[in-house]
Amino acid sequence: MIPPHVHRATLEDLPRIRRSYERWQYRGEVRADDIVLIAEQDGAIIGVVRLAPEHGTTVLRGMRVDTSIC
Repeated sequence: MIPPHVHRATLEDLPRIRRSYERWQYRGEVRADDIVLIAEQDGAIIGVVRLAPEHGTTVLRGMRVDTSIC
């Protein structure tokens, strides 16, 4: 098994991130000014964290991990 790889998401990753959020029943949305990091293993998204600017500060939002790998 290949170890997980964490990297900053690109626009091309957004559809997969949204599908992962749906699978994890998270209703938040990825916004254009968010910084999104994804963890992937064997080509599948296993974690997402979204850093969102709000009122002059950065807030951690939408942190989800695939519990089936734990």
